[in-house]
Amino acid sequence: MEKNSLKSFNIIDQSGNALVSLKIDQDLDPSLFSGFLSAIFSFGSKSMKEQMSKLSLESDNLRVESFVQKFEGKNYIAVGLVNKNIPKSLFRLFAESILEDFFKEYKEDIISWNGNISIFDEFKDKIKQRVDRYFSENSEALDDKIDAVFDDIMQGDLSSLDDLVKKE
Repeated sequence: MEKNSLKSFNIIDQSGNALVSLKIDQDLDPSLFSGFLSAIFSFGSKSMKEQMSKLSLESDNLRVESFVQKFEGKNYIAVGLVNKNIPKSLFRLFAESILEDFFKEYKEDIISWNGNISIFDEFKDKIKQRVDRYFSENSEALDDKIDAVFDDIMQGDLSSLDDLVKKE
């Protein structure tokens, strides 16, 4: 895997607000990417009168991955710009794990959110640590294990991607 297999990671609410926008690749302009994503999800909720559940975009080397999770009756979308060599299931497990931790840590802030995204800034460091663990060149062993992850989860041996990394 390349050092920067995950280029950007965002958490967006169902109205299209980017709560967390993390730039991992230094060549990427995070305001352009998160603004683009916010506009798409906002368009989906306002124009189509439905919540978008999936976004599919890709180029020769990159693709946009998304994962939607409900919290307190609202949809939140984890969106990442990843290299095409990243298994979709790995991004899904990563995004699910990040969203669960985000909801636990910021439950009250999310419920009473007033539009101030700076309250979520510290969470970016937690995401960066996980990106380094899961998407760096040292995580090649995860590629070999990704098919077994779902079997372990189904059998109750693992409950998250964090358990997989601990198991190594």
